[in-house]
Amino acid sequence: MTDFSGTATRAKGALTHTDAQAPGARAEDSPLVFTNVSRWFGDVVAVNDISATIQPGITGLLGPNGAGKTTLLQIAAGLLPVSGGSVRVFGREPFGDVSTYADLALVPEAEAVPGMLTPRQFVRARA
Repeated sequence: MTDFSGTATRAKGALTHTDAQAPGARAEDSPLVFTNVSRWFGDVVAVNDISATIQPGITGLLGPNGAGKTTLLQIAAGLLPVSGGSVRVFGREPFGDVSTYADLALVPEAEAVPGMLTPRQFVRARA
């Protein structure tokens, strides 16, 4: 299991985080790197200045409702652009780079498989 340390807090409804990186890890070798990532929706700050390096293994993202967890995952998956900072998935900017989808998938909790498709057909259609 990955040793992921850092201090996460909630500030004005936004997820904020101090720089967190596994001991001895190098950001350029990491599958997922957030550098001063922020995301706004108009005047609402959803993610505020997140810097974290996620290493292979199991990492949990915990926080209260509205903290920005889903927004951060959507940014990592390339579904949302950042408002500030950068995110790298295996060294690539995920937003607008479809090649990122070969290395990353986001399965939202509300995603439903259409009744006429099997789960396998659904995954193939989305690939």
